[in-house]
Amino acid sequence: MINLKEYNERELSLIVFNTESLYNLIDNQPALIAKLESRYQYSKKQSSILLNDIEDYLSLTALHLNRSQVLI
Repeated sequence: MINLKEYNERELSLIVFNTESLYNLIDNQPALIAKLESRYQYSKKQSSILLNDIEDYLSLTALHLNRSQVLI
């Protein structure tokens, strides 16, 4: 198990957004969290930042998709 608690507060988010197998689970948060908990030790702050980053990402993705549909 990899301990991320000593790393930057954004380290967990960086790992998720830069690791394809984790990135592919962004839409399935229970599966993502289960996989993270089996591989990493991280702080509540790191978890909170990750969840906020995912929410922001999904909001931007939805906004982009909506704009694309309007242009079509």
